[in-house]
Amino acid sequence: MTNQISTFNFKSHQVRIQSFNNEPYFCLSDVCDVLGLNRRSAETFNLNDKGCNNIATLTNGGKQELTFINEPNLYRIIFKSRKAEAVEFQNWVFEEVLPQIRKTGQYALQNSAPKRKRGRPAVNPFNYETYQREFVAKELETLVQLWYYADKQHQFLQSIVPAFEMLNSEYADKIKRTWTDKMSIDWAGDIIARLCNGAEVMRLAPLITLEKRQRAKQAITAAQF
Repeated sequence: MTNQISTFNFKSHQVRIQSFNNEPYFCLSDVCDVLGLNRRSAETFNLNDKGCNNIATLTNGGKQELTFINEPNLYRIIFKSRKAEAVEFQNWVFEEVLPQIRKTGQYALQNSAPKRKRGRPAVNPFNYETYQREFVAKELETLVQLWYYADKQHQFLQSIVPAFEMLNSEYADKIKRTWTDKMSIDWAGDIIARLCNGAEVMRLAPLITLEKRQRAKQAITAAQF
């Protein structure tokens, strides 16, 4: 485990990100600043304890223990914000920050980091492994079909929420909270689209377009929890 912290800038805000077991963890206090939330403890947000990491961090006021949260917990907090910037911040994390983190890890693993003085280690707090392999058409077809079924299943689950709400069932809230699964499905669709670029299997399923992703994000933000 490494406690090295990277800093990203969202407008006038700094967002500190720490690597924990090769996964990005976001500074809870920084996220609350961006989203205009006064509560700063993991308990008040009902976060998953397994996705929280308290780290002694050097600040302007000296060393303090700050809470860092993983990606699923980050989206839980974004969802609680009513600021107009919440969607923009979510898009920034999803479309800019996370790809850049993975890109940094990839460059270091492929020894393509800029030249540096002898003995100075590469700055690569997010050590994502990268792989290269070839897919036959049948394998790509299977990936497309699996994604398509997952997307349809999630749409079906969301369509039955009103019925559960009429019954005052606890399952309505549980189903609505699978919005993080929807983001994973959307992301998987983008990955599969890149894998299938130029291949005939693309005709098998309408992979997610940018417009559809935007509609999904707007629906997530508009939902009431």
